[in-house]
Order: sequence, then C-alpha cells, then structure tokens
Amino acid sequence: GMILEDCDGVSRRKRNSRGEFVTKTIELMTSFVSSPATIVTDCLPVQSRLSELIVDSVHDETTNGVSTFASTLESIEKDLNDRIWKNNDDPEDVRDYITGNEVSESIQGSLDDDMENSSAEDPEKVWWRSGLMVRCILSPAVRHRYKLQRIVKESASGHSMHDDSNYDDTDDPKEDIIIDITENFTRYKSGILAALAKDVQVHEENLDLRGESKKCESDMILMGEVYILRQCEKLTSFSLTIFRCYVEELLKRKAVSANGVLHWIFGFDGEKGNERLATHCWWNMATLSVRLAIDALLSDVDTLVTGEGSDIGMIIDNVGDGDDEGGNAGTPSMRRMKRVTDLVSPLLQFASSRVRALTSSFNGNSGNSKKKLTHYEADLAEGLKFFIRSISAHVITTLKKDETVRATAELGGSSLEVENWVGKCSYDEDLLLS
Repeated sequence: GMILEDCDGVSRRKRNSRGEFVTKTIELMTSFVSSPATIVTDCLPVQSRLSELIVDSVHDETTNGVSTFASTLESIEKDLNDRIWKNNDDPEDVRDYITGNEVSESIQGSLDDDMENSSAEDPEKVWWRSGLMVRCILSPAVRHRYKLQRIVKESASGHSMHDDSNYDDTDDPKEDIIIDITENFTRYKSGILAALAKDVQVHEENLDLRGESKKCESDMILMGEVYILRQCEKLTSFSLTIFRCYVEELLKRKAVSANGVLHWIFGFDGEKGNERLATHCWWNMATLSVRLAIDALLSDVDTLVTGEGSDIGMIIDNVGDGDDEGGNAGTPSMRRMKRVTDLVSPLLQFASSRVRALTSSFNGNSGNSKKKLTHYEADLAEGLKFFIRSISAHVITTLKKDETVRATAELGGSSLEVENWVGKCSYDEDLLLS
C-alpha cells in the first residue's frame, strides 16, 4: 500500500486487510523455519518485494542532531552494555552504577546544556536510566534483527553482504536470544526497578526546583512503565514471537503492571492510542497482562491475608452484619473473590472508556457518524469484546478452581457462589460494551 506517516513522523504502510493477511502469513511461516532464507528462496518469487515483509521494520529513535545529551547517553549505554553482557557484573554493582552519582552527574551536565531546546517533560530525558537498562538487556535482539535483515537481503540479491557495518561473523545461527535475555531480565530485575524509582525521584525533585506541580507517584510510575514498554516495542517488534515473549517477561518480573500495559495500548486520557499495536493483536497482550496480574494476586498470600486474618480454614460468621452484600462478605471465599474483582474491574472499565473515547474521536474528526469503520476502529471494538470475555472467563475459571474458595464456599458449592458473585460485579460485559 501507499506510505503514510504516523503521529511520530515515522513512515508506515497504509493498512489493508489483504496486505495484513499476507504479512501475518509470511511472519507465521518465518517463525517455523530456522532461517528466513528458506522463505526467500523456497516460498517467494525471485526478487519479490514480499521479502521486505519477512523481518518487520522497526523505527529507530531519532534525535535532532547530535546533542550533548545523546552523545553522553551513548557512551554510558556502551559501558553499561559491556558490564551486563561482557563482564557479567553482579546485579548490585549494575544497580549501583545506573543509580549512582557518577552517571547522574554526567547526564545532568549534558541535560543542562540541552535544556533550552527541549521540554522538561521529554520522556527521553525523564526516563533515561530506565531506558538504558532495558535497551542494554535487549541489545542481543537488535543484533538479531540486523542478522535476519542481512540474511534476507543476501538471499534476495544472491550475494554476500559481509562488508555491512552490522555484520558479525561470530553470530551463532543457533543462538537462543530469548533464553539469554530472559535470564538477564531475571538477573538484573533489581536494576530496572531501581532505575525506574530513581527516575521518578529525580523528576519530582526537578519539578520542585522549577516550582511546577507534580503528578501523583502512581501516575509517574505508570508513565515510566509505558516508556519501558515502548522501548521494548521499538527493539523487538520485528518479531511477534520475541516481542510478546519480552512483554510477558516484563510482566512476570513485575517491571511493568497490567495497568501500564493498558496505558501503553490505549494512551492516557486525551492521548492517541498506539495503533501500531493493533497489528500485533493488542487484545492478546492486554489479556495476558490481566491474567498474570490475577494469578499473581491469588498466589500472593501476604496480599490476600493482610488486615483480615488467615483465609485458610477460617469461616467468619457475619449473619449479624446485614449491610454486607449477601450477609457473607467476611467469609474467606467472598474476600478472595472480592480482591480479584476489585483488581479486574478498574482495568476493564479503563479499557472500555478509552475505546469509547478513541472511537468517538474518529467520528468527531470525520463529521460523519455513518462512515465506514477504519481498520483501527474495528480492531478496537472487536478487540475489546475479546478482551472482556477472555478476562471474565479467566476470573470465573480461576476462582472456581481456587482451593480457598472451594474449601470455604457456602452451601451450593464454589461454582454457584463464583457465578453469583461475578454476575453482580461492575464489569458486566453488556455494560462495558454499551
């Protein structure tokens, strides 16, 4: 299709159904072969432009000229990358390095030089520590993308490209970057979290110095999580398999939350949504994030017990509390179900409200409420249905199997109690989709 530019000024192809079918088919085929050369030589016509779709193009970060900040950041990133991948430094040493005074003072000096020409809210200059940690841990994925692109170009053209500046003949064709990066996500998790916390702290201090109002800490953390996810998207979305794997890893390591994933997909209030994620089936990543959050909540004994005593083998008689819903809101099973629905309801409500806002903005801009839906609008509407139904089903299935719910449910059994509870919760599907 014709080339368009998105809201960030990045070129992209105009979406169309047949084109996306072909693209996803080629992507799926590529995931089942050891080398993309097989697709180029055995599955596509000679010198077919479809070979350009084998490795999805990823837009790189751009800077306005070579700023002092950019050059300083590049130097620190190279040093940090060596510490993680070459020297295998201790996680505490890496954490202390990224949050330490030496690095902070180097960057602060370059920030002061560039501040006149940039906004104090520039995410690249607010979340630079978090960005450094994530980019360094994901650096093998970047190298892997260049390798795949080189293989495709060599196969399509029929000649070697060993003079390419990104060529590395030490690349192992059987290298498993997913395992390598996953291990380092686990190993350096404390560094990512410390970098995010430090970014929040320093930004709040800077706002105080300028006499500007601060956002609440939870909103700041959400913004940091969204920035981390965008870095992951930029570096790994050339492969849907790798992309989803690392989003899942960030969630499992609690470097980002389900709420952060939803804000990454839909944007904050007043912002545009991330249309690029629609081509990556946003509803699957959203569903994954909430399911992992539910499972983590139910496996966290401390969270489930705090303030209300043990949930194991204890049934609290609340017959006299007529104000409690159903008269048994104090039973372990009801408390457990309430915590799950209290977690899920705001997330589904947020997704629903953002989808309505985004689709309304399309109608408002067009001036024609009966116009044909764009691909993005259709993805938002149908994806929301899948998201809500999948999470509702997961909540019901998970609670029915939960040992505490099964052991302490009232007469009628856990299945009936779970269905009755979920049925009266605020995330009723018809309400959210209206």
